[in-house]
Amino acid sequence: MDSIRVRRALTTAVTAVAVAGGAVVGAIPAQAAGGAPAAGGAQASAVKPAAGVGASAPWGKATHIATGYFTGGSAGGARHMDMLVRWSDAEVTLYEGSDGKDPKRPFSAEHQLVAPSVGGKRSAWSFAEGITGASFGNGSDGLVVRWRDGELTQYTHVDKNGFHGEKQLAPANDKAWGHAAQITAGRFTANAQRDDLVVVWDDGQVTLHPDLDTNGVKPAAEKTLVGMNGAWQHAAQVTAGEFSGKKTADLLVRWADGEATIYQGVDTEGLHGETQIRPQRSDWLHAAVVGAGAFVANERPNDVVVRWADGTLSMYPGVDAEGLHDEVKIDG
Repeated sequence: MDSIRVRRALTTAVTAVAVAGGAVVGAIPAQAAGGAPAAGGAQASAVKPAAGVGASAPWGKATHIATGYFTGGSAGGARHMDMLVRWSDAEVTLYEGSDGKDPKRPFSAEHQLVAPSVGGKRSAWSFAEGITGASFGNGSDGLVVRWRDGELTQYTHVDKNGFHGEKQLAPANDKAWGHAAQITAGRFTANAQRDDLVVVWDDGQVTLHPDLDTNGVKPAAEKTLVGMNGAWQHAAQVTAGEFSGKKTADLLVRWADGEATIYQGVDTEGLHGETQIRPQRSDWLHAAVVGAGAFVANERPNDVVVRWADGTLSMYPGVDAEGLHDEVKIDG
């Protein structure tokens, strides 16, 4: 199918359900700067018992999901990926991956990294517009965060004690990065790290920024995957995963009209074919936040997590080139 066909705009009611990237809706003072707590400044870690971790969480308030090996483990090992959640009150929580294979209970502990905003004291994480997990080597995985003022930040390592190795990739009030609508990091080049950033811009252009730790987001390293167009302006969420078994990662896109597609083996040469896994006007109209990780078999990040508009959380284990399979409701 034509990957850049024009997709019709939806009604305000539908797009309100499909908040792009899970961004927080609300008035934020224009002068408020982005940026997160400095390394070592995170709140004390709070751990819940292993049984039913996340079962009582208010998932309807989860605005962003990022995945990675933040607390240990690696692909092929016993410990599965972790999931970091930013909530609507700006609390940031890390759910530690379990070593079991029950998709209903993928987490073994919960750690609070940032306390929620209380009263007039607003957390810096109130201003996070886009969050994606990434791996840069030599320790735990990290994050890339785009802030409301256009700043782009790399946290080279994240663990249960907080954020470490902060690096500014683009400064506050950057005219270009204020137009980044969606970001996701994955393994889109030949090396083994998930350190390549795909960006969907508000004009529909899609770019790849390879090897962030080495190149940052310098224009000289940027690759254009899709030129400016109207179709990609309707990409409600983009998520990197490894579903097709190609040499590089795939891009899962949830469109504003409820369609979901996978672009297999994305690399510096561009997109290579599109597979539809949900049609227009499907139940994915109500998928508010989408992420991918290795939560069950732990071989590659091919389990898709969806936070629905009704506040429930579910997983599609083992997504592959044939698409989605069984949906499992997460109860802990």
